[in-house]
This record gives sequence, structure tokens and C-alpha cells, in this order.
Amino acid sequence: MPMITGVGKPLTLKQWQKKGFDKHSVFADPLFVDADNGNYHVKPQSPALQLGFKNFDINKFGVIKPAFQFEVSKESRHFKPAPTEAEPVSTRSPDLVSWLGATVKNLIGEAEKSAAGLGAETGILFVEVPADSEAAKSGFQTGDVLLKMAGEPVHSIRNFNRILKQYSGTRISVVVFNATERTFTLNLRN
Repeated sequence: MPMITGVGKPLTLKQWQKKGFDKHSVFADPLFVDADNGNYHVKPQSPALQLGFKNFDINKFGVIKPAFQFEVSKESRHFKPAPTEAEPVSTRSPDLVSWLGATVKNLIGEAEKSAAGLGAETGILFVEVPADSEAAKSGFQTGDVLLKMAGEPVHSIRNFNRILKQYSGTRISVVVFNATERTFTLNLRN
């Protein structure tokens, strides 16, 4: 079974679906006729056809304006890589931290923002939350991004540690995001 990438440990599609995601998704080779040479029609035995996909004229989409054809190699119909600006280097620490048996870190970079479904580089990413950890028993899950504690935004590990210290010995509300937003109460011990 293929692995799905994302935040935390890779999961099979079946494991991912057990978490409630992509329940109607299928993972299969689409069986392109000749992808290496730009023919993305699917073969008659393709599982895509069973899902309702229909082959269509692949020459009527994509780069069809003559002024932009220089970007496409005429021999292979493969696109040359577009020039990109380098992703800005984050000033946030990438260090992994252990907290209540979980591994957490600052959410950093476009890949983590995208995987988390967030538009900003903020919050604490729960990289791994073992099922028997205090973090899991408190309500945290692998892939969660901690956004708020006691009504205050959690921007970084540094900010997180300050809030933990400030509210030590109390019950506080926490807000996490992991495909959907969840709010629950956390008991902070002294």
C-alpha cells in the first residue's frame, strides 16, 4: 500500500482514511498512454475510467498561447522549470522539543504550512504524539498545530513556554488546527 506524506509519520491510505480523511479516495496508477512524451490519455483498463474520468483533447489546455510556447520543449512537451524565488529563510528555530511525551516544534516553511492547511508561519506543530503520552491523553494528536492557549495566540515555542509558565496550575482552553479546528481544556500542572 502506498504511503501518504504529510505531517508526522507516513500513513497508508487505509490508515489515513481511518482518521476520517479522504474516505472516498482511491490510490492507483492512472495508466497514462505515454506520459514521458506528453500523452496523458489513459488506457482503456485505467481505474480512472471506472471513476467517471473521460479522455479529452489534451492539446486544448495548458500553454497554448504562441507567445508562451518558448517555455515548452517541442520535442518532449515537458515544461522547463519556471524560475522561482528562493523561499525566504525562516528566523524560527527548527529545533524539536519534547513536551508531555510528544515531539513539538515551531511550524516552519511553505511545506509545513501547506500540510497543516495554514496560511501563516505560526503555531506549534505536534510532529509526533504517541498514544500513551500525556499529550495524547490531554487531547493532542500528531499533526495538530497549537494556535491558542488561554485565549492568547501561540506563535512560537518561546511564546508557548511563556504561556505555560504564566498559567501553570490552572485549567486553560486550547485551540488546535488539524484539517479542522478543535478547542478543548488543558490542565496545566505546577
